[in-house]
Amino acid sequence: MADLCMAFMLAAAYVLFACFLSWCGRALEEPGGGDR
Repeated sequence: MADLCMAFMLAAAYVLFACFLSWCGRALEEPGGGDR
């Protein structure tokens, strides 16, 4: 059960990290701020 919990936590952290990297990339691509 502990392995399942750790795997779930790692998956959630990976998804959040991927979202953060994607947002960072978009923010760096458009220094003007974009339309939203």
